[in-house]
Amino acid sequence: MVIGGTVVDITSTADPARLVSGQENDVTMNSMIHSSHPGATRISLGGVGRNVAEVISRLDNQNCVFVSAVGGQHVPGQGSSATDDLFRPWLVSEVARRGMDNHEIHPIRGARTATYTAIHDSTGNLLSAVADMGVFELLPPSKIKEAIAKHKPRTICFDANISVECMKATLEACRGQDIHTFFEPTSVAKCGRVLDSTMAASLTDGLLRFATPNEYELQEMATHARKLMSNNPDDVLIKGLGDRAIVRGHHDMDSVTTKESESQDLQKEYTSLLLDAFSVSHFIPTLFIKLGAKGVLVFQRSQLNAYQESRQCKDFKVERLDLEQSKVISDEKGGQDMSPFTVTWRSFPANKVSGIKSVTGAGDSLVGSVVTSLHHLGDLRVLLSENKLVQGRDRKNGHSTTGVDPFAFWKQMDRVISDAQAAAALTMQTHETVSPSLSTSPQATLLASKPKVISS
Repeated sequence: MVIGGTVVDITSTADPARLVSGQENDVTMNSMIHSSHPGATRISLGGVGRNVAEVISRLDNQNCVFVSAVGGQHVPGQGSSATDDLFRPWLVSEVARRGMDNHEIHPIRGARTATYTAIHDSTGNLLSAVADMGVFELLPPSKIKEAIAKHKPRTICFDANISVECMKATLEACRGQDIHTFFEPTSVAKCGRVLDSTMAASLTDGLLRFATPNEYELQEMATHARKLMSNNPDDVLIKGLGDRAIVRGHHDMDSVTTKESESQDLQKEYTSLLLDAFSVSHFIPTLFIKLGAKGVLVFQRSQLNAYQESRQCKDFKVERLDLEQSKVISDEKGGQDMSPFTVTWRSFPANKVSGIKSVTGAGDSLVGSVVTSLHHLGDLRVLLSENKLVQGRDRKNGHSTTGVDPFAFWKQMDRVISDAQAAAALTMQTHETVSPSLSTSPQATLLASKPKVISS
């Protein structure tokens, strides 16, 4: 199940100006102001949540339940409803045509279907845009609770377009359930919502397991995470989350696990990013950090007992899993020793991509692939069903955990990231926000050949 935004993208690009001599001259901002120009307009489906849902549906060959909001019936006296009537039916039908379950897309009376209208100059550079996204703030949390209760998903991904109330309703509906929960931060402006003070109980109880920020979103989320800890010094669970250095905002690289094989230059390059990841991991223990042309960095915080149990696996090879240099960190709370935990990370360089036509949707394709892969890690499901893993909040010691076994997680990560980067590359090679070729990708072919572990 995916919960989030679905948007009609409208992009108008000016044609180059044709001179009397027959030559073409680029039309730029100065020449476009206060006038109209010939050009081309492209209308397509967008929205982070919708993009991720389409990726999952194409890779998994089953209808991913998509929960969202669109414009509803016109309310007399509140302006024209022309765009509502035009976009809503087309958007809802297109969602279904592309393989998603559209029965949880809810019309909001008096609201407009979300649109993103952009104007580009003749070179393709953005001049200006208007984002009309208010409809997502009006999605009732009750609709999300009802959808989760009805469909009983085993994996949920939600984006930052929805309100804080809807985020909280999503996580609370997962309480006591064996559900993998993912947060897609969407934008720097919206990513901090998930670390709002009203989310503290849900986060400290370990209800959110994964997040997929880019480096800029991670930096903003880390600011919110540190603020959440420093503003709640008397909350027993929040107080036990981080060491005093994090609350004060200064700590050194010894607080973060690195790989011995990483060069000193690379460690120095990632220092700030790793410290931000460390702060966020107190609330969201596993992070897939999108670094664009630099690739992906996976960061995980685990309780030491889960890590030690993993080391007892018969064919566990630390050098293969890049855990050999992991260090144990002990938090302190009021003079009492806290349960130790280990932090591990690994960087995956980006693949070279030829024939790039657009990078729009590439990050969403990567996220959709990761969600699909982790949804189908059958060995994790077996371990979970046998209660061999520490999940959620250790209330005695105040630590959020991943809900997954570190051994099984890192063992699969090469394949998970390889598939995710391949999905992103396919989308970059098209003008679509999601490449139709994902349906026949190696990941989709492999999943089609295996029995389904669980439903979407």
